[in-house]
Amino acid sequence: MYLNAKHFFFFAVLFPLFPLFTYFLSSALPTLTVLSTREPSPTNVQWICLKFENCSAIRETVIRQAFTKAISMANVSQHIDFDSDPAAIDFFGPSSLNHEYQDQIRSIFAHIATFRIGCNPGVRADIECVDCSSNRSETIAYVKNIQHPGPYPDGNRLSKTSPIFKFCERFFRDYMSPEARLEEVLGIDDWKPDLRSYTNQASLVLHEIMHANALVSAQNGNRHISDIEIKVYNGSGNEEYSGVYGAALCKTLARTAPERPNAKTALVRDGITSNADNYAQFALAKWVQTKLNGRYPHLPTDSTVAVDGSWRIISHSLKTKTPPLHGSAASDNIDKQHDGSCADKELISFTVPDYLPKCLNTIAVAEYAADAAQWEANTTREDF
Repeated sequence: MYLNAKHFFFFAVLFPLFPLFTYFLSSALPTLTVLSTREPSPTNVQWICLKFENCSAIRETVIRQAFTKAISMANVSQHIDFDSDPAAIDFFGPSSLNHEYQDQIRSIFAHIATFRIGCNPGVRADIECVDCSSNRSETIAYVKNIQHPGPYPDGNRLSKTSPIFKFCERFFRDYMSPEARLEEVLGIDDWKPDLRSYTNQASLVLHEIMHANALVSAQNGNRHISDIEIKVYNGSGNEEYSGVYGAALCKTLARTAPERPNAKTALVRDGITSNADNYAQFALAKWVQTKLNGRYPHLPTDSTVAVDGSWRIISHSLKTKTPPLHGSAASDNIDKQHDGSCADKELISFTVPDYLPKCLNTIAVAEYAADAAQWEANTTREDF
């Protein structure tokens, strides 16, 4: 190839200096770090495949978003300092009492944080929008676990179940998305530190996820997470059972330490660390704290005193006195959200509302009988 003077100058003079030039150039430039926004590896993701029935397109969207936000709340909550975090102490009790279950509690939140909504193919979760108007308490939402026959290689019968999440009218009518609720509350100074004012659709869904055996029981030592009642003094010198729903009674439960060792062990194992709303309220508190620039929503403080070691899992046929009474969380009646009381009601057997029930009443006998017959025909067993 013929080389002219320009070619000769490049190859004879500049080319030998090229390595030195690139060295100084790379030293002068700042190091650039590429930030990845990719999803976690598929091996670290648990897909939850939602199958809808009797839900409008709008309500399907609301439910999907609530599940996604509930997962975000769990993600915020998975790193727990049981010794000094006020939320951990408020809702799971002293570290000296719950130390045997701390890894399980962390594992539950960490596992839920890996959930993604989608069919890939995913664990199937059925979603139904149902009419709860026959029960005047207007249930918000509840879960049924459909038990599948064995064998159970891992020894966990609960893991071989299928959850059905049922959403009632109140879920859509009285509760908002977390962001919408937060926006309303931040405009009302007196409500900012009160956790009760932040209840939203995502925190309700997180409560219900805790009941879904297929989703969390393995992380909870193969234990079902229930709704429980504790016996409390009602302020009139009488004792009564009250469902542990809402921040106040969850705090009462967490600070209850029976004097009898056996009762103390049982309460921590089957009560404090197995009550769905203690998990949901803790996660809600941590999420709200991130939105308040690190300030902890310490209210409500509750003066309710629990009777020593007396508790029970909420049954499907019970009498109830003075359950938590909560009004709508909508903007036009935020001031009506309060605790109240109602007269005794004898319940026939039906699924007890899982979250903040109003005064409980009976469901239509014919409707319940038809529903029960249908479930018995289609399933071998149900765990609520």
